Amino acid sequence: MTLTPRGLPYPEPTAPVSAGANDIKALAQAIDPKLGQEFGYREIVAPVAVAGVAGAQTLVIPAIALTCDGTTAMLFEFFAPLGTTGAGGQLLFTLFEGSSAGLGLLGGMILTAGLGVPVHCQRRWAPPAGPHNFAVYAYVNSGSGNVSAGPGGAGNYDPAFLRITKA
Repeated sequence: MTLTPRGLPYPEPTAPVSAGANDIKALAQAIDPKLGQEFGYREIVAPVAVAGVAGAQTLVIPAIALTCDGTTAMLFEFFAPLGTTGAGGQLLFTLFEGSSAGLGLLGGMILTAGLGVPVHCQRRWAPPAGPHNFAVYAYVNSGSGNVSAGPGGAGNYDPAFLRITKA
């Protein structure tokens, strides 16, 4: 058996079939804990009214504290069962580091009054080394918006969440 530069086993091309099967099993067992490793998760179970505009955003998902190594790529995933705004309003979602450093728009929507859509935004990024606090904020261009969330179960919205995993 040979190891990759990251220490993962793989079968030799000349290995007998039976040895190759064992090597493939070892490879699967080595990869499994590394894929989708969750670094942080935070959810909310109540709706958030969004009235803030750019520069005065409304907190949607409170901060997740992480210490990053500066090289590991992470996947930041935000989900909410429903986002709504007034007629022609824009509801925009921003990933924040701390409470004042916006890292860019995760996503946004323009809706007709009375309509809403599920929200699912992702960003892949390797944060610089050191401690960080990641949160999701939202704002509207005018009027107000709403991010729906609930405890799940019959007749209830599912939670809204921010999940950070290894990319």
